[in-house]
Amino acid sequence: MLLLPAFVQAQNQTWKAPAEAKQVTNPVTVNDVSKDAGLSLYQIRCKSCHGDVGQNNPLKMVPQPPDLASANVLAQADGELFYKMSEGRGAMASYKTILSEVERWNLIAYIRSFDPNFVPTEVVGVDNSAVKNLQLNISTDDKKNIIVKVTAAVDTSENAPIAGVPIGIYVKRTFGLLRLSEQNQKTNSAGILKVAFPADLPGDSAGYVDIIVRSDEPKKYVLEEKTERLQWGTPHQYHDLLAERVMWGTRANAPLWIIFLYLGITGGAWLTIFYVVSLLLKIIKAGKK
Repeated sequence: MLLLPAFVQAQNQTWKAPAEAKQVTNPVTVNDVSKDAGLSLYQIRCKSCHGDVGQNNPLKMVPQPPDLASANVLAQADGELFYKMSEGRGAMASYKTILSEVERWNLIAYIRSFDPNFVPTEVVGVDNSAVKNLQLNISTDDKKNIIVKVTAAVDTSENAPIAGVPIGIYVKRTFGLLRLSEQNQKTNSAGILKVAFPADLPGDSAGYVDIIVRSDEPKKYVLEEKTERLQWGTPHQYHDLLAERVMWGTRANAPLWIIFLYLGITGGAWLTIFYVVSLLLKIIKAGKK
C-alpha cells in the first residue's frame, strides 16, 4: 500500500523530508495524461490504505494514512512527497525500486489535481510558437531502439529540436495497441525520445511489427501520426480468430446456429403477424355478414 502522509506520526516523531527535497520540482506536466496514469497507479498501489481521495475513509491503522486531498498533504512541496514516496518509513514502503520515477511523479500529478490553488508550471524547453508546426521523424539503431525526434521551424532554423513534447510509441496488436513508451515520456533537450524494443515480442510470420508514434497531447502538440514497419518481432504464425465462425466474429462469419436461430425467430415473428392479420380479416368479414 502506498502511503504519502503529510505529517505522519511515527514513533511520536513528525516525518519531515530533508530541506533539499523541497527544492525538487515535478518534471512531469500535470495534464490529463499524467493524471490518468497517476489515477491508475493510485487504484492499485494506494487506495487500499488511503481510501477514496477526498472522502477521508483511509484504512484504520496506526498511524492512520491521511487523505491525499487533505490540506496537510497538499501543503507539501512535490519534492517532499516524492522523497517520502521513494524512501518510505515504517508502514510506508519504499517505492523507488517498485515504481519508476515517471510513475512516482505521475502519482504526484494526480494528487495535485485535487489542489484548487495549484498552478502547473510551463514545460521548460518548448518553444510555444512552434507547437503547431511540429515535425516528427522516426529512426532506429542497431540496438533495436526506436528513436523519435520532434523538430520545428523556429526563427532561422528549419529543424530546431523541441523538448518536452509527450510522445506515445505503440506496437499494433490484434485487438488494439501495446504501449512501448512510458506514460508521459517526453522528448529531451535534443528533441529526442528513445525507447528500447522489447525482446521476444511476437511479430507476424516473418517477424514484422507495426510501430505507431503519435502525440500524447494532440490538442496542444499537433503531430501527424506515423507508422513504421519493422522486422524486429519474433516470427509467429497467428491463428486468425476472426476468420472462423465464432461469437466475436464478423457478421459474415457468424456461427451457423446463431444464423438459424435468428432466421427462426424472425420467421416465427412474421408468421405470427400474418396469422393475427388473417384472423382480423376473418373477423371483419364475419361482421359484415
